[in-house]
Amino acid sequence: MKAFSPWTVLIVAASAALVFACLAQPAASEETPEDASIDRAIAEAAAELDAERADWKKAEAEFESAKAALGSEIEALERDILALAGTIEAQERKAAELAASCEEIARVEEESGRKLDALAAFAAQGIESMKTVLEISVPHSERDARIAFLSRLDADARAGSSPASLVSGYFRLMAEEAELGSSSEVFRSPVLLDSGEQKEADVLRLGRIFCGYVTADRKQAGLLFRSSGDKAGWSWKEGEEGLVGTMSEAVDACGNPDRRVGLPLDVTMDLPPEMLGGGKDIATFLISGGPVMIPLLLSGLAALLMILERLAFLALNRPHASLVEKAVLLPLKSGNVEAAEAGLKPIRGPLARPLRAGMAARGLGQGAIEAAFTAAASAEMASLERFLSAIAAMAVVAPLLGLLGTVTGMISTFDVITIFGTGDPRLLSGGISEALVTTEVGLIIAIPVMLVHSWLSTRATSLVQRIEIAGASMVSSLCSRNRDPGEGGESA
Repeated sequence: MKAFSPWTVLIVAASAALVFACLAQPAASEETPEDASIDRAIAEAAAELDAERADWKKAEAEFESAKAALGSEIEALERDILALAGTIEAQERKAAELAASCEEIARVEEESGRKLDALAAFAAQGIESMKTVLEISVPHSERDARIAFLSRLDADARAGSSPASLVSGYFRLMAEEAELGSSSEVFRSPVLLDSGEQKEADVLRLGRIFCGYVTADRKQAGLLFRSSGDKAGWSWKEGEEGLVGTMSEAVDACGNPDRRVGLPLDVTMDLPPEMLGGGKDIATFLISGGPVMIPLLLSGLAALLMILERLAFLALNRPHASLVEKAVLLPLKSGNVEAAEAGLKPIRGPLARPLRAGMAARGLGQGAIEAAFTAAASAEMASLERFLSAIAAMAVVAPLLGLLGTVTGMISTFDVITIFGTGDPRLLSGGISEALVTTEVGLIIAIPVMLVHSWLSTRATSLVQRIEIAGASMVSSLCSRNRDPGEGGESA
């Protein structure tokens, strides 16, 4: 229910009283004192009403003013909210871009880590080979220190040290070793003479194509030669007497560009050992084929074992065809079953066993003879054809595994190209070697296995045919013998 203000009630009451007074008062021509009081009351009420109306209008104006101010504040707040929403949206976009950047950085970091690990693996592999190269390389003043440094790098690699330090150390050493080709030096080092005596000598090195010495007492001189035979490395060999003067002069002239000295030069002294005779051993050759060599060699071993088993089986189960023909089939054809049985007893082999089963059932009729012979012949055929399908499968699988090794080797080669490019062909040799070695080994296994399988299949087929021919001859002889008495009796 709507509430009324006190002033409204007062005004309504005064109006009602005035109306009542007018109705109750008889009409008169002159104003009475009561009328005057009523008029004053009405005037006062009207004045109060005007005052209230003025106050109400003032309050209304203040309300409107406050409402307008509040609306302005609300509009300002709405603008601030819109601006804040725009800022939040921009920050969200920046956060999304930052997240995408973080993901890209993580991907690049992961890819860089993989490349660094691959580079570290390459460096770890190269450290071992580099150490060997240094041990058999042309002597120089820093060789022992670099070998020790490589040994430390190798130890760090095995201990799982930082790939970056491993790679940087390896390539720094490679760069230093590469500088030997454009440098020369004279350094003091002990040398082993042909007589077995060790003496201190001044060693002259010119790049990688000349190295010679002259002893400190200037009495002996020699040149560096590659060791002969299977021994890798280098050896000193004393030269003629005139070499002492030449080497002494060359040692004194080293570092002086104005002096010219003639020296004996062997341009082949820095060739790799495998180019001067000798090559990879069988283990190194097989290892160079990569992981595919494991199933490839296993397939070859399986084929070899099955072939040996077949050869042993055939050697122990000879058909003795000529003996069976002479001791069994000929007596049967002549009707002498007892002689055929006696001749069959000592014979063993895939040809005799089905004949023995058929003759054991000769008293049961032709059907029984054929059934007994067929059952025994089927068992012999199964034994003869055992492992032939598996050997054929190995002959097919071996070149396929070789092809798989070719594919993995080429993939490895392209990975190296992706990381290092094609500047150094030696970096590509591992993948290419894996590709070619697996293909070669696959063909080496497949070709003889296929030939042996063909021979074994032919041998088994030939034995099966002999069994069938002997069985047909036996059944024919036994059945004709069983019919002869009946026919003779009927004719008699």
